[in-house]
Amino acid sequence: MRVNIKFSLVAILVIIICISISGCKSSGKTTNGQEMGGINKPTETTTVEDVRYNATDQVIMLNINTNKMEITVKSIGSDTKYTLTYSGGTRIRSKNDVELTMSQMQVGQIVDVYYVNGSQRLIEIKESTTAWKNDSVVKWKVDYERKIITIGSDSYRYEDTIFISSNGQQINIDEISDVDELIVRGIDSRIYSVVVGIGHGYVRLVDDTNMVDGIIEIGNKIMTVITKDMVLVAPEGTYTLTATKNGKGGSKEITVIRDEELIVSLSEFQQEATRYGSVNFNILPEDSEAVMYIDGEKKDYSDLVELSYGKHILKLESDKYNTYQKTITIASIYTNITVNMDGGEETTTDSEKTTTDGEKTTSNSSEEETTVSMGTGTYNNTVLIVAPSDATVYVDGVLKGKSPVSFSKTSGSHTILLMKNGYKSKVYTIDLDDTKEDVILSYPDMVKTDE
Repeated sequence: MRVNIKFSLVAILVIIICISISGCKSSGKTTNGQEMGGINKPTETTTVEDVRYNATDQVIMLNINTNKMEITVKSIGSDTKYTLTYSGGTRIRSKNDVELTMSQMQVGQIVDVYYVNGSQRLIEIKESTTAWKNDSVVKWKVDYERKIITIGSDSYRYEDTIFISSNGQQINIDEISDVDELIVRGIDSRIYSVVVGIGHGYVRLVDDTNMVDGIIEIGNKIMTVITKDMVLVAPEGTYTLTATKNGKGGSKEITVIRDEELIVSLSEFQQEATRYGSVNFNILPEDSEAVMYIDGEKKDYSDLVELSYGKHILKLESDKYNTYQKTITIASIYTNITVNMDGGEETTTDSEKTTTDGEKTTSNSSEEETTVSMGTGTYNNTVLIVAPSDATVYVDGVLKGKSPVSFSKTSGSHTILLMKNGYKSKVYTIDLDDTKEDVILSYPDMVKTDE
């Protein structure tokens, strides 16, 4: 009996102790962070990897600062800009879910960002699966009034909020030169981002007294009549420059650097001219795996092959077909040569025309490789450039004088170059209609070179 009473007392004591301990741990009601002196947090979303964010946006990458580990972005279709910070824990993915680093991301890219609003901490960034990209746009046209960009046969709309960048600087759409090569990004039928992949520089022709009215060629990109005090807008890169007049002239290799001016003296171009043409070789069948030799020198024909005017020995060797050898003649700035090693057939196509002084000129029959500026078109009234003041004005490379300046209106697309000592040169593209109305142009003030 005593044993049972003792056991019962022990059990009751244990129960009392447990209740006391529970009372110390809980007061019987819940608390939140605010009641404990904390701050209410916004509602968070949990990713598959259990990483939390509370904001997401589809944006364009405006700037990537790997030193500060920051990116500046702009919301699609608006001018809302903001900066996000990232860390080694930030997840970066391609649209195919391949893991990337921030150094692999590009300005102008359309991405989806997931971040913590307030702290602006970037949790995840991914290439947008709804966005498309055209890496190498060389044939394009802009309708500034209707805000339409045509690439090949396809037309896309753009808004005033479109992001356009060249050499790390944001520019306006009419500051893109028609010799530039573009990287274009968009969603569906709208373009939101344009980055100048290959920009332009300037080629100034001096000592041109004996070469005026001759022909100037820069690679297979530009061919035009030489005028006095000419400055040409040319794509950056290395090319063969050829200047000829009445069968005399010369060639030299030049390198055009973006936004810089290259001075070329034509005084040395007085010998018998050596001219060059670009040849597009199409070797059939496609599985021939042929090795090409021109005059005994091995050539890579996956791209255009530059050859001097005249006769050359073409030789093709293949493990699958008999060796092909024939003499070819280059007499055009652009030539297509198709060789069928199965049947030994050769087809050559090119295009030539003659200027009024008997100088032969050539143009690409596909009209994609050569820009020809011969001053043709429908002349109407005048174009007047009123600003900026005291700038030297060139239209399609031809000197027009210092602004304010006027000149004859010619329908079509034209390149306007403004140059001024101590200021950065500016290039604008303009489309002129065939009406008889005058056109008055006023461009922004030029920027000093030391700014």
